[in-house]
Amino acid sequence: MTIHEALLEAQTALAQWVAANEAKLEAQMLIQHVLNVNRAWLIAHANDGLPPDAHADFELLLNRRLLGEPIAYILGYREFYGLKLKTTPDTLIPRPDTETLVEAALAKISPLKA
Repeated sequence: MTIHEALLEAQTALAQWVAANEAKLEAQMLIQHVLNVNRAWLIAHANDGLPPDAHADFELLLNRRLLGEPIAYILGYREFYGLKLKTTPDTLIPRPDTETLVEAALAKISPLKA
């Protein structure tokens, strides 16, 4: 099985739970995590074979996601405001709308610094 084929299967499964564009992104994030590669590498090597052990690890992570576990807990981190924050089931997951709140707060604080 190629990386591309594994991604397509994962996207199809995830699309039952999340929007199609989110399904694609989540599938990519999971396989990047398993292979320890960045998105550019993933795109450039889409037709490479997926090693059996990596495929098994990917399936385990995918199944956790399909059972409803947040992707931030599966990966162990979440990007927030340009930072890579560690996440566990004991932490709150930063949400995109919180970044908007941070931006508004920084805009209010900035004039005070001058």
